[in-house]
Amino acid sequence: MEPLRMAQTSQDKLLSLQYVRALAALAVVVFHCYATRGLVFAPDPRVTEGLRVVAAAAVDIFFILSGFVMVYTQQRANRAAGDFMVQRLARIVPLYWFSTMLLVLVLFIGNLAGTGLHGALHQLGQTRNFIGSSLLFASHFLHYPYPVLLPGWSLEYEILFYAIFALAIRFGGRAHVAVAMAALALLCLSGLLRLLCLEFAAGCLVALLYQRGWHVKAAMALVPLAPLVVTLGVLRGAYAFVNSDDLYRLAYCGVPMLGLFLAALTLSAGRHPRLLLLGDASYSIYVGHCLWLYLFTRLFP
Repeated sequence: MEPLRMAQTSQDKLLSLQYVRALAALAVVVFHCYATRGLVFAPDPRVTEGLRVVAAAAVDIFFILSGFVMVYTQQRANRAAGDFMVQRLARIVPLYWFSTMLLVLVLFIGNLAGTGLHGALHQLGQTRNFIGSSLLFASHFLHYPYPVLLPGWSLEYEILFYAIFALAIRFGGRAHVAVAMAALALLCLSGLLRLLCLEFAAGCLVALLYQRGWHVKAAMALVPLAPLVVTLGVLRGAYAFVNSDDLYRLAYCGVPMLGLFLAALTLSAGRHPRLLLLGDASYSIYVGHCLWLYLFTRLFP
């Protein structure tokens, strides 16, 4: 979900990636709107599951994009490991913490109205570890299914990727990208990290291909494969498992999204101000929309 901060030359705008970010953020919002009780009357389970798969694929493309952007920007800025990590945290943490604590406050006020001060304080005490792990981006490490703010689950892996990349910058020298990719692969294949995090490595690889001008050939190879993979996944019923099995998700969501990403990278796109604005705001939309959906359904039941 990291914003693109790239040189704005006529050859180097990569506007199509901004549009991909905008559409991916909207896909997640549409799914949560449809799946939120009270917003849609009698939602169709088939539509819900279809939108769930689309939202999962949107997160996949965010992971690929994050890997790409980290390599792309680091090659130009050549930051020290500490500076890199500080900049990443400054972009991600403040809005996430603010949104999380605002949701905690809203829930506390709701409990206050329902059970009184004693009950609200008791509930807050019971959930303090959950709140703390959410703020520290460590919910999945402590075996909570999700953090307080639902979209934060992906940010926890994002922050971990930043830490791996920063360590690679510190100790990997000029080979820091290869070191980061190897570390991700080792952690994933050893079972210490979800296989889904290989998508960060895929994004790093695409950035290396892009730097050498090989991304067009990669797109020509992968883009025609993407619809075949989707068709196979539909025929096999594989999309019923992409939210519970990372192998299925990598194969049937990750590969098509990598193809889509490469296609966007090779396309020359004109300026569309509304889509650019949505692309710039995609992180805010992604982090905050569940909070605002919750408030909306409580204010207008």
